[in-house]
Amino acid sequence: MGLACVAAPISCAPPSEAPPSSAKGFWFAERGAKIREAVGTLGYAAGYEPAEERWSGLRVHDPDAAYLEPFLFSSGHEPAAFALLPDGTIERRWSLAESPNAASEGPRIQHPTQHAWRRIQELPGGDLLVIHEGLCLMRLAPDSTIRWRSVPGAHHDLLVDGDEAWVLDRTVTAPTPRERGWLGGAETPVTRDGLVRVSLDDGRVLERASLSELRGDARWDEVYQEAIKRARVVEIGDDQRDGELRDALDPLHANGLARLDPSRGVPTVFLREVGGFLNLARDLGRVDQLWLGPFVGAHDPQLDPVGGGTLLFDNFGASSSPSPASQVLSISPIDRTAQVLFRGTEEDPFFSPVCGAVLPLPEGRLLVVESTAGRALQIDRSGRLLWEFRTPFRIPHEDLVAVLLDMRPEEVSGGSQPAVR
Repeated sequence: MGLACVAAPISCAPPSEAPPSSAKGFWFAERGAKIREAVGTLGYAAGYEPAEERWSGLRVHDPDAAYLEPFLFSSGHEPAAFALLPDGTIERRWSLAESPNAASEGPRIQHPTQHAWRRIQELPGGDLLVIHEGLCLMRLAPDSTIRWRSVPGAHHDLLVDGDEAWVLDRTVTAPTPRERGWLGGAETPVTRDGLVRVSLDDGRVLERASLSELRGDARWDEVYQEAIKRARVVEIGDDQRDGELRDALDPLHANGLARLDPSRGVPTVFLREVGGFLNLARDLGRVDQLWLGPFVGAHDPQLDPVGGGTLLFDNFGASSSPSPASQVLSISPIDRTAQVLFRGTEEDPFFSPVCGAVLPLPEGRLLVVESTAGRALQIDRSGRLLWEFRTPFRIPHEDLVAVLLDMRPEEVSGGSQPAVR
């Protein structure tokens, strides 16, 4: 697996890709129909890539340097969370199929794309916090009993904050008069991405911000107007309507939460469709700060403990026609220049059109999740491969590799459950 370490201004585009007159930040839209079709609608398929004769399991390339502890992960083949142990053994820890009360308390699933546990987080005591993608947020006991289900429309990401959590959600409403004017009078429903604060004790919603309805300055209005004019119609599962799928425009596509500035009370939200980081004021009604970059379909912003910058999985950022490719970035907190920490090579491509993640590990190591390939890599800061996991799970009727939706170190994720050796 190759490495390209390049320090480059975040506002610079790959030479062959720069649209001459596009608004900064709207790279995802400008890349054209082929890339936009590649990410599909909001639901995540169980698998994307053919299984063929790929090897699977865990390979430790440098046992002296790798972080050899249990990892938790979720997979596209079923709504469950698994533990990957240091010897490569996989154990199922939580499962909707094994939940004693899923029939009465779980979400209603009406489509194959609604099986995804998009984000998992172990809590002290062994409970699991789960985003059942597009449908709800759940807290499960160690035996998979659903303690509570909340936040209809929860999706993509969450951030635990003491005895509370922040989570992204979405609702669907008719366009406002202003939006209708921008859309030329069209009545197409609009997705309202939201930022929600909930109680971990009982799942109560404490407050919510609707990102498309924030008060802002002229710049935010311009960004949102451009976003809704470019928006695609996507399918959205509605937990308030028993999982019913609805068509709506998706102008912002919030997909990441991060505590990039510890002094802020509200986490930063990443918006895929505009390639931007959004900071809200503490009253959750106003835009406090917005900055855009040439990120293409990016996911999973994380605070980079090395230097205090931002880690980002840039899904299409290394693309060159005709080969799409992903890259991992570290963005400077001072001048917002981006260093490429990881890319693939011709011999060993690195690409995930949807999902994808990068997480810091102890001693500067990184965990990189190439979701659609069902692969996770552990690398050091020089790009050296320390450890590699390829999921053994398959989608049998389609002979596809199961997508690796989320993976995180059990110890670092906040769980206090003893590691199983």
